[in-house]
Amino acid sequence: MRTGELLFQLNSKEVVDWIKEPGICESFAWAINLSAYIKERSYSILAAFVPLTFQTDNPSHLQD
Repeated sequence: MRTGELLFQLNSKEVVDWIKEPGICESFAWAINLSAYIKERSYSILAAFVPLTFQTDNPSHLQD
């Protein structure tokens, strides 16, 4: 991560839903720093050792 960034990993969907409520998100960020803001992240998946020729519709590839 870049300098000055924080990454919070939340432990449940309920917490995620709560922090997205109007006013909660801003208050949470401002409690950290008045210039802070919250940016949603998408999830990245890393699949190790999957060949570049992998075809999801090929039964033999799925079995391997």
